Amino acid sequence: MSTEQALEDAVGRIAALESRLAALEDDKAIRELLARYGHYADACLDDDYLALFTADCVMDVSSGAEPEPYEVIRWEGIDTMREFLAVRTAAHGDGFYGRSMHAQGNNLAIRVDGATAVATGYSFILHQDGPRIRLVSASINEWHVVKVDGAWRIKERRRRMLGAPDTAAIVRASE
Repeated sequence: MSTEQALEDAVGRIAALESRLAALEDDKAIRELLARYGHYADACLDDDYLALFTADCVMDVSSGAEPEPYEVIRWEGIDTMREFLAVRTAAHGDGFYGRSMHAQGNNLAIRVDGATAVATGYSFILHQDGPRIRLVSASINEWHVVKVDGAWRIKERRRRMLGAPDTAAIVRASE
């Protein structure tokens, strides 16, 4: 093998390693983003929570409430998300501060395509209710994330309660 060929091979191997490393770093950063989502929600760190989203974000969730638990509710844009948090938290009078656990990222599958990615997985919200722990929700999630100034941010989250008509499509979105 000539020196020139050896150099070309080395350059190719380095490029392949850099590509694999970038993919691993993106995967790790997206998993961290989704972990922070739950941590910030549970600690009622609303500003930190909102910083995880893009300015034009969308939260698209099934209500989980009677009489139609699969009815979809949407919040569009960071200002609407801020209003949602203000009403939801109401000084955290609903008792979630320090007594809830958002666990998302279970069975997480991620497909990265450059500066965009789709992640799918399950989530659960547990809440301490006196001496009991109760399951508040069990859901299927589709997260659309984008890289903004080198950091991954949530552009859209679609969450459906178990049994919603479109859960299968959401679970398969990262394929």
